[in-house]
Amino acid sequence: MGAPRAALAFVALLWAACVASGLALRPLLPVDEKRYLAVALEMWQRGDFLVPWRNGVPYHHKPPLLFWAMHAGWAVSGVGEAWARLVAPLFGLASLAACAVLARMLDPGRPAVAAMAPLALMACSYFALFGTLTFFDTLVTFFALLGWIGLVLAARGQEARGWSLVALALGLGILSKGPVQLLHLAPVALLADRK
Repeated sequence: MGAPRAALAFVALLWAACVASGLALRPLLPVDEKRYLAVALEMWQRGDFLVPWRNGVPYHHKPPLLFWAMHAGWAVSGVGEAWARLVAPLFGLASLAACAVLARMLDPGRPAVAAMAPLALMACSYFALFGTLTFFDTLVTFFALLGWIGLVLAARGQEARGWSLVALALGLGILSKGPVQLLHLAPVALLADRK
């Protein structure tokens, strides 16, 4: 196992320890986490998988991707709190992997950078804390990283693949938290060095 893979495995273990301790030791955070699980459950009970609902009223505050991901797990394992609380952290884990990929693309001559980038992300207290919560932030982070990977591919001549990835990341990012995803991708796309 090379250094980048070993480092990523170590970071994945750190992530697993943070998530497991968060799930085992703390209840759902009042207001936000409880609300998001309640919205997903009400959508599930109503059988309305297009429009989020809360207390019998359409819940237009957040886009539905997080709720859809909860529903996908519930369709396989049955309705339960454990899967619903694990969805957002799984996007955090995917963000760590995407961070390593982006670092390797940006500095291919130094594999240590790709090895350390996910560790640096995991060391950020904001990411480590919010990465264990049922919030939308890890989805936004993952799709921003995916979009940046697409921008690097497009800038390096793989335009169809790169821009397709940017479009996918932008679309799913908007379904994750709304048009705020444009703030993460548009400036990088506009300021990218075109060679």
